Amino acid sequence: MSTNSNGSRVAMKASKMSMADVAAALRRQAGRPVEDHTGLKGDFDFQIEWSPEETPDSTNPSLFTVLKEQLGLKLRAAKGTTEMLVIDQIARPSDN
Repeated sequence: MSTNSNGSRVAMKASKMSMADVAAALRRQAGRPVEDHTGLKGDFDFQIEWSPEETPDSTNPSLFTVLKEQLGLKLRAAKGTTEMLVIDQIARPSDN
């Protein structure tokens, strides 16, 4: 998978990706957890382009629009539990 961005457009090209891998890639783009609940098996190839921020003068649609219209996927907000690493203290290493 490759992802390129020029600030006003993001392009993602994927080859032989499982839906779990697609969810992981979307997690990075969406900035929040994404889980695969499609039940789809196998590997998929696709290429999509979207605008990172939907603006009236943008020629590219939002990520949510592209996923729904071009791939038939829908990101749906839901509440759930997730594992998280919490660092509650940090100190500089001592000199040896």
